[in-house]
Amino acid sequence: MARYNPLNEPDPAEWLALDESERLRFIQDYHRRARVRLPNVRMHAAMHAIVENRMARRSRAAHSAAADGGSS
Repeated sequence: MARYNPLNEPDPAEWLALDESERLRFIQDYHRRARVRLPNVRMHAAMHAIVENRMARRSRAAHSAAADGGSS
């Protein structure tokens, strides 16, 4: 992953393969580049990471279910 952009969903496998500290760094870097002023950058980045992690896990689960023919 070269850069994080919250407007574009990251590849779920690539996102989940990153270490949590790498995810937070990517998110914080995005906000610095976008010149977003935040009262607590770390907390804001953590919230982004939580959302992205949930979305990536759901997407991965959906792809697995589709590959298995939808059976659980």
